[in-house]
Amino acid sequence: MAHSKYTAAIETNIIYHVYNRAIGQAQSFLEDADYHRFLGTISSKLLPVSEIYAYCLLSNHYHFMLKVTSQPLHFSKAMGELGVSYAKWFNQKYSRQGALFISPFKRLALASDIELAWLPWYIHRNPLHHGVTQHWADYKWSSFSAYATGKPTKLNTNFLLDFYGGRDKMVRHHAANDALWRGESFED
Repeated sequence: MAHSKYTAAIETNIIYHVYNRAIGQAQSFLEDADYHRFLGTISSKLLPVSEIYAYCLLSNHYHFMLKVTSQPLHFSKAMGELGVSYAKWFNQKYSRQGALFISPFKRLALASDIELAWLPWYIHRNPLHHGVTQHWADYKWSSFSAYATGKPTKLNTNFLLDFYGGRDKMVRHHAANDALWRGESFED
């Protein structure tokens, strides 16, 4: 298969922005139980083959920031199993048929510290970008609360907390990016 910028070959120990959306106009999450099921499937399928640093689930798509820790083929297989396993459950629950997510999933390798600093904010504020909420920091299907509150999580939060220099600095970084995005100055 020819690779595009968004489906580049996967390599071990590289950090990626992995994302995908539902096919057509389909919704991939209709109620809270669907989000919970998908998060559980992530735990069983992706955590054994990657370190997840950030995520956001929206009604028709998802974003992950993760590092592949297994052989690339194992990671690709796990991503396929994530989509198929969840789609089978979703299809049975909602009496539908067929694939739910576009194949192949998209991914971009992070190439710089600037991208590493920017991507978690982009993922966490995605619900605002798509008009789901005006208060992205409170969005419940994002990993931001794990960083802001320190509550227990299956994410590897140490990596980004170390990168930013701690919880307070990460939260301030997100706030500063928000201010800049709105064209405002940010006073730290």
